[in-house]
Amino acid sequence: MARFHHTVTVTALDHAWFEECAALLLDVVESTRTGAGGALLGDGEPVPGMRLVKGRHLRAGARHTFASHPAPSRPLGAPEGPVRGRALVRPPAALVPLLFRIPLERAFRSGVDGAAARWNETLGGGLPSPEALRAEFTEAVAARNPPAGAPG
Repeated sequence: MARFHHTVTVTALDHAWFEECAALLLDVVESTRTGAGGALLGDGEPVPGMRLVKGRHLRAGARHTFASHPAPSRPLGAPEGPVRGRALVRPPAALVPLLFRIPLERAFRSGVDGAAARWNETLGGGLPSPEALRAEFTEAVAARNPPAGAPG
C-alpha cells in the first residue's frame, strides 16, 4: 500500500457563520414531512426519490429510501455498485505505486496544494450569506441535481 503525506495551511471558517448556516440547514431538514406521496420540504416542494419506509420521520429508528437516478454518463440499465472480478486487476494495480511512486507523490501534493488554494480563495472572496446558502440547499434537495459550481 502506498502512503502519501503532505501538509498545507488553510483558512479557518468563521465559527459564527458556520453555526448559523448549520442551524438554517437543520431547520430545512426538520421542516420536511412525509406522507403517502413521499417527502415534502416545509414549503410543500417534493423531495424526489425519498420515502419513509419504517418508523416516524426524523425520529430514532426511522428508515428512509432514496431512489437514485442514473448519472447522465451512465447508460440506463448499467449496473450500480461494485463490479465483480477485481482479482484480475489487483496484481497490475499493486505495481502502479512501485513503478510510479514519484509521479504519484507529485500529483498528490499538487492536488492537495490546489485544493487548499481554492479553499483559501473561496473563503477570502467572502462566503454566501446563511440565507443564500439555505435557498441553494433547498433548491438542490428539491431538484436532486445541485446547481453548477455547487460544492459536492
